[in-house]
Amino acid sequence: MNECWVWTGTRQSQGYGILYVEGEPVLAHRFAWAFENGPVPEGIQVLHHCDNPPCTRPSHLFLGTQKDNMQDMANKGRGRKSTNKTHCPQGHAYTEENIYHYKGWRSCRTCRTQVSKAQVRDCKQEYQRYLEIRASTCV
Repeated sequence: MNECWVWTGTRQSQGYGILYVEGEPVLAHRFAWAFENGPVPEGIQVLHHCDNPPCTRPSHLFLGTQKDNMQDMANKGRGRKSTNKTHCPQGHAYTEENIYHYKGWRSCRTCRTQVSKAQVRDCKQEYQRYLEIRASTCV
């Protein structure tokens, strides 16, 4: 891979270059990709082959989804240690069908469903207690 073109202007705390176009902030690597290739489709991210946030070299950039970005990070061993785990703490397998993705995080769908069912049960019990107390005080 060729040498990175490192952004020398303002950077975000994560190291990504930032510039302003008509007063609006734009990530430098997104601007570089769009300048070279055209507009970035809605909901798509510009990712780095080189894993260097301030790099703006178009040949080091590629398009992908948030899921692609997380998978790329895990494949390169850059993610949190939890991205290498194959099972949740309760022992359910992290399969494509059982993973819930949200804002770069993943969780076990089975566990989320069990928690939701427990919350519904607890709410029903609380409501039943409320009705019993109300009935006994209104007599």
